[in-house]
Amino acid sequence: MKKIISLALCFLLVLGVFAGCEKDAGNALSGVFSVGYGKANITPDESVPLSGFGDNEERYSTQVMDPIYATCVAFTDEAGTTVLMLGLDLLNTDEDRANEARALITEATGVPADHILFSASHTHSSVDLASLGGSRAAAAEKFRQGCLEAAKTAMADRKAAKMEATFTRPDDLNYRRHYILDDGTYQAYKVGYLPSERVHGHLGKADNLLQLVKFTREGGKDVILINWQAHYCGANSINYTGISADYPGVLRSELETQLDCHAAFVLGGAGNVVCNTKVTNQHIVSEYTSESYITHGKLLAAEAVKAAENFQPAQTGSIHLTADNFVFESRKHPVYTFGFGEFACAFAPFEIFDMHAQSVRENSPYKYTFYASCANAGNGMKYLPHEDSFNYYCYETDATLYGKGAGEALRDQLTDMMAQTFQSSGQATQEKADGYMSVPFEPYTNGYTYLNLAPGALTINKGSNGYWYFDLLYNGKPARILVRDENLAKEIANMESVQLLFDDYNVAVGIVK
Repeated sequence: MKKIISLALCFLLVLGVFAGCEKDAGNALSGVFSVGYGKANITPDESVPLSGFGDNEERYSTQVMDPIYATCVAFTDEAGTTVLMLGLDLLNTDEDRANEARALITEATGVPADHILFSASHTHSSVDLASLGGSRAAAAEKFRQGCLEAAKTAMADRKAAKMEATFTRPDDLNYRRHYILDDGTYQAYKVGYLPSERVHGHLGKADNLLQLVKFTREGGKDVILINWQAHYCGANSINYTGISADYPGVLRSELETQLDCHAAFVLGGAGNVVCNTKVTNQHIVSEYTSESYITHGKLLAAEAVKAAENFQPAQTGSIHLTADNFVFESRKHPVYTFGFGEFACAFAPFEIFDMHAQSVRENSPYKYTFYASCANAGNGMKYLPHEDSFNYYCYETDATLYGKGAGEALRDQLTDMMAQTFQSSGQATQEKADGYMSVPFEPYTNGYTYLNLAPGALTINKGSNGYWYFDLLYNGKPARILVRDENLAKEIANMESVQLLFDDYNVAVGIVK
């Protein structure tokens, strides 16, 4: 009798263990692709040091403009492989805090640590978790518990899902903060504090691809992922002391209200790209205000809602993930690529320039690809500028911990990792959707006819960046012309009137014949 009772007790204990595992696994659905969503408030309960303007500036929070959150999207494929994507309303993903949160999540859910991926929105109005002590300790604990709560909720919320995707290219909502000035020199600034009359043009057009991926779920709200590239825009100095999720928080809230969904934000390559909330002819923001992030978030949401009218079916599939370390100049940081079906995402900890992130995305063998910046590890400022920016004054090259070539090295490594991830899926390379790739640049004319009052008598000046410049007239007003080639400059200077072809730097490269 005792033996039977003992066996019965053992049986009940075993059932209890399996029941516990099932609970931790969040009642995973077998044999279907499933998606879950979780969200937790990580707003500090007391005044904390804020991040975003350097380690030596003491800036403590005095109010909460809007709460900051950790969001989590859980993906589980038919074989039971799970990846968790956590989005954080923080400046960067601190490596130590992320690893602490990972350990808690793995213990609670069984999801392997290298399948738990973090990325930050890069708000400059959030808690600094890089070092602990005082109020930071409580904030760090709330962060860890918030990540755990969001992850457990997402795991428990998983439901069978189908995927759709859409994208748009809004004009004038972001721009590169690198400029050609009217004397032919290059300059780069933190934000757009430049008098418009000094700015001749931007150093190329910013990556303006706004992407949405939607998961329609059986018995649950849709989950929408948004990918966009632009720096914060709510605070312009250390005098701003309100905690805020900045424009990504407004964007999420607007989409959740207007589309009745759960929304998660993923920051793209924004190391050199800022928000354009006050649109001017030169695309220069004269000054940000505390309301700027609300405006920008709503403008982006309006574009996203319009794009949502054109969601197209996309295939899910088995999850594949590649984990590695990016090693450069004796520093090492984790980087990841993962994908399923027609969707993939690259995760790297740096503020990489937009053209590099765009290259990873456009060279991806997947149909739709997100780039996630400020991901997994981000202690300190780790800009990865384009190699050309080391040749002129550039804020990012002063602030980076890395030398020339780091951005290109990460771009190439992530491109290779994306190819490895895709190769493991056994799929054929996928064709991009129409309009997904950036349009190859072709010289353009602004339609103006420029007049020269003294043909042959102009002084042609040479700027320090190798451009030639002089003043002509259109509509009776002086117009400074930058020209790429000296012989072209001389030809223009000898003409009485001329229409010009320009490159995307707004530099003359030819004459309309």
